[in-house]
Amino acid sequence: MTGPEEDVVARIAALLARLSASTIVALVETEGRRRADAEMLERALMGWIEIAAERTGDGRWRRALKAIHGRRSGRPAIDDYPLLAKMRAFLAEGVAASPRAASRMVAADALRMSQPWYVEALAKRLHRKYSRSLGTKY
Repeated sequence: MTGPEEDVVARIAALLARLSASTIVALVETEGRRRADAEMLERALMGWIEIAAERTGDGRWRRALKAIHGRRSGRPAIDDYPLLAKMRAFLAEGVAASPRAASRMVAADALRMSQPWYVEALAKRLHRKYSRSLGTKY
């Protein structure tokens, strides 16, 4: 990429580098503007950010797009609902004496691996989620 196109991308990158993701979101969601103006501004910003992301390869622009779209960055949440339901059943039936024991039993059954650290990590996560669902700290 050379010439005027490179200059445009450099100017867009310089402009966007001055704006944080929260500033971009605030610009898009400006109160007092008509909805059409906000949508036009959003489309323009997203276009600029997409161009900057493609041309520079900088991850900050992808994160800015996610912020505008409302998507969270980082790892997606793990759905442990079936395992937590099994854990609650073990506790209700008296199979396990404590939440910690129930979480270990469910983790061992779910993973069936020889590496104990996998089982222990899952057991901790289940116990933590179970405790939070009760409103207590584990």
